[in-house]
Amino acid sequence: MRWFWCTSSAFLIGILAAPSALAQPTQQSGETLDARAVQDSPSLWHDEWPQFSWVETTLSLAAGAGTVLFVLAGPAKEPRWEGGILFDNAVRDGLRAKSSETRQQFRSIGNVTYYSTPLLPLLVDALAVSLIGRGDTKTAKNLTMMSLEAFAYSGLLSFTSTRISARARPYTTQCLRDHPDGVGCGVDTESFWSGHTSITATAAGLVCANHAQMPLWGHPIADAAACVLSATNALVTGTTRIVADRHYATDVLVGAGIGFGIGYAVPTLLHYSRGASKAVFTITPTVGCGGNCIAVQGAF
Repeated sequence: MRWFWCTSSAFLIGILAAPSALAQPTQQSGETLDARAVQDSPSLWHDEWPQFSWVETTLSLAAGAGTVLFVLAGPAKEPRWEGGILFDNAVRDGLRAKSSETRQQFRSIGNVTYYSTPLLPLLVDALAVSLIGRGDTKTAKNLTMMSLEAFAYSGLLSFTSTRISARARPYTTQCLRDHPDGVGCGVDTESFWSGHTSITATAAGLVCANHAQMPLWGHPIADAAACVLSATNALVTGTTRIVADRHYATDVLVGAGIGFGIGYAVPTLLHYSRGASKAVFTITPTVGCGGNCIAVQGAF
């Protein structure tokens, strides 16, 4: 997971450092794309939607850099929090795989769904559908940047939480119960909250928000299916983390809620809802005081 975050953050820093690259039309032999092709395929990105800004670039770069620093610093050496709360123990008893081999298999499944997280928002929606399929560089650029921004925020918050809480993973606590002398038991304090679940849920939030605003897959049913598919990936990931005894249920639920919230909020609040919320002011003369006054009115 640390290797994945170092690679992802380095990619984030690199691409956000030059956000104009995706905004420029590709050139071949000194010629730009045919203007008629662009006209034939209008952008899915509405004119009233703000495009990815330098403020977002700066914040995303800072979040990516912070994530790298957390990875390099490493987790806490000793747990500050151990054991389950609320319904954690009941869920663990019901879902935790009994054999270590089965737990390892489910851990591998969760890793596959975790590492496949960028497929839908970045490779399919931004690259394959928007850029290659439609030649829509504006949509491709903004989808890419918004995805990287949301992943950066989600990753930074996840690492901040694990470093502050230093909650022992359930399997390490169980090992110490079975072996009070600590022989063969490692220390792992990265339980709360589930980073795997948070990132996959972030992707689900992004995909659901993007497909709710744009017909990326060309049909309402297909676009709804994209949301369901990404949400299912997050659900499978979170479940495998409990079955593999890597996380408690509260780790997974909190990670899923925060991750989806970030993924949905970044495009919705910063872009899709901005066009309809512009403030409009008008200044007009008024006869209320003999024609010597003006009235200032605003709509929000």
